[in-house]
Amino acid sequence: MKGELVKLVEKVNRETKDQFKNAIAYWISPDNYVIPIQATHIDLINTNPEKFGLSKDYIVKLHKKHKEHIGSEGHARNEIMTDLVKKGWLRLRFHAREMVWVAQIESLDRQTADRIQSWAARMIKETPQQKNATIQVVDLNADPIISYMEDIRLSNVASGAKRWKQYVQSGGRLSIAQMFHEHKMIFVEDIKSFPGIIA
Repeated sequence: MKGELVKLVEKVNRETKDQFKNAIAYWISPDNYVIPIQATHIDLINTNPEKFGLSKDYIVKLHKKHKEHIGSEGHARNEIMTDLVKKGWLRLRFHAREMVWVAQIESLDRQTADRIQSWAARMIKETPQQKNATIQVVDLNADPIISYMEDIRLSNVASGAKRWKQYVQSGGRLSIAQMFHEHKMIFVEDIKSFPGIIA
């Protein structure tokens, strides 16, 4: 019986690792640096808090507050990442199996929509196979938290297609008259290439 349990745990671990191999993830800083994620969003923060405008002391205190180990996927993680998103960071994760990007944002306002559109255009330019992926936008500022789950293709977002504009307008924050303003996305190779937040 114990041997079967060990085999099951090993199988789950292999499948989880395979999912992460297929996952693509980014943080986009408030000043539009696009930072690739090698492991998880929280691991990058925990190992480089100063790049995110945080301190190691803050990370440790928050984990102690929630009685969690650093690196765990619990309440401290959620609080840290939500805090960053509310400061203008965009959190993106690609789920390869479903071919869907999930963008976690503070609110779906004009600037955030423009930033997502600028990022999508660059992604499709760099990796054309992404054009058929879809995107789900999770708005943390909505009450309750809204998840826009329509079947919006990344190519429509990148091109500013009418469907993306209608999708964004459904958030009730944009008018038809507002035009797209491109944001220069600065793709960095890794966290070491990112200058960090200037306080």
